[in-house]
Amino acid sequence: MTLLIIDANNMAYRAIFTVNLSNDGVDTSVTYGVMNMIQSTLTKYRNITSVIACFDGGSPAYRKILVPTYKDNRKKDEDSDIDWEDKYRQIDELCYVALPMHGIMTVRKRHVEADDLMAAIARASVDDAYILTGDDDLLQCVSDNVSIVNPTKGLISIDNFEDTFGYPVEYHLFRKMLLGDDSDNIPGVPKVGIKTAEKLIAELIELECEDPYEYIISNLRNLSSLQSLTAFQAGLISDMGILGLGDIYETMDLSVDRSNASMAIKDAVWNQFDKSKVIRYLMANGFISMIGPKYYKLFERLQKPELELQRYPRFSIRLPVREV
Repeated sequence: MTLLIIDANNMAYRAIFTVNLSNDGVDTSVTYGVMNMIQSTLTKYRNITSVIACFDGGSPAYRKILVPTYKDNRKKDEDSDIDWEDKYRQIDELCYVALPMHGIMTVRKRHVEADDLMAAIARASVDDAYILTGDDDLLQCVSDNVSIVNPTKGLISIDNFEDTFGYPVEYHLFRKMLLGDDSDNIPGVPKVGIKTAEKLIAELIELECEDPYEYIISNLRNLSSLQSLTAFQAGLISDMGILGLGDIYETMDLSVDRSNASMAIKDAVWNQFDKSKVIRYLMANGFISMIGPKYYKLFERLQKPELELQRYPRFSIRLPVREV
């Protein structure tokens, strides 16, 4: 029994830049692209028994409070040839029309990001869980019963994580805190790049450090991996650690439900696969290649997801939660 959790917005954006399709002059690139990715995933991973698709509802206020620059770079290019209004129309169609009739539960809540929804669902899943996403933020969720299905890298589990990335999963969030995240406009630690971060993580692992965040703040100038930095650079890092690293960590941390994602999940409704509606939908949109028993069987087997929303085990090394 395995639950598939879909990063629907991430899959939609992949479709925007990889699929070019229309039906009677109406763009269907996003709807077809996402449905095709789901079809391919269900075909490849036959152990999947239920599916939940998570959609972005906007950023929660606490992230902008912690990191004021958060996602300031997400403004769409006005000169772009992409019709964003129509792309958003297709995302809405997936959320409220197409996916529910396929036996896929959809979840969206205002001011709750899809990442928060997916992490909360993975924590609460009674069954093993796969998260379908190309976003490395969700890698922090990998655990004994949670794996990532990356569209290009395949299945990333607790068994192959370190071989794939070169460090244990417990250090993924710590590494992101050091480097920052350009896609979300989150700054990293000044003067610390990928090589320095890797050396620092290797040193902390060798020291068997239980809390890498607290250790680096307390022992910054004693860490051999940072000895090559000048006193001025080390001072910048020290100030950053005292003033801002905790805020960056909490902004990226998905281990705690700070945005009340669990309430959106509780309110979500599951509908069983409706073959007659699906056939009409596929025909109306010109998705002729999908029509047939082979396609229907993929979704007919889907069951209602089993979630225990009061279960909140942490995935890995975490900081104490601060009230915001």
